Amino acid sequence: MEIEMDLEKELSTSEVAARLGVAPRVVRSWCARGDFPNAYEKQTERGPIWKIPAADLEGYVPRKVGRPRTRNVIMEKAA
Repeated sequence: MEIEMDLEKELSTSEVAARLGVAPRVVRSWCARGDFPNAYEKQTERGPIWKIPAADLEGYVPRKVGRPRTRNVIMEKAA
């Protein structure tokens, strides 16, 4: 899926979430853990918000999280 965007533009967490099909809180957690290297927190009257450069989204693939598969599950599928 090709996403057209201006690479100079800064996006909000809601905009990034809509493009990647996740919730805005997920994007905020990705920003906090450093997945978008050029993202920064901006202070506003309503509190801090994250701004993410559109260029950071190019080629971005979210890390998979969760527990690794157990050996028993792998062995059952092989049988």
